[in-house]
Amino acid sequence: MTREIYERLLRRLVLNRSKRIRWKVATVTTPVVSPTDCKTLAGVRIRAADGEESELPAALVVGEAP
Repeated sequence: MTREIYERLLRRLVLNRSKRIRWKVATVTTPVVSPTDCKTLAGVRIRAADGEESELPAALVVGEAP
């Protein structure tokens, strides 16, 4: 099984079984650092395809490597 197939399968399984995990396609514009610990990521500011920007708090942020 290739990594691409494994990731696709894992993504589908997780998204189908959890209401707390969402798939979001957007561009990260700025990391949001925790106010209590400057070494901890608290979320990200994102820009959607339509240009709308928002802040997305998150305990875990997974991104595709460039």
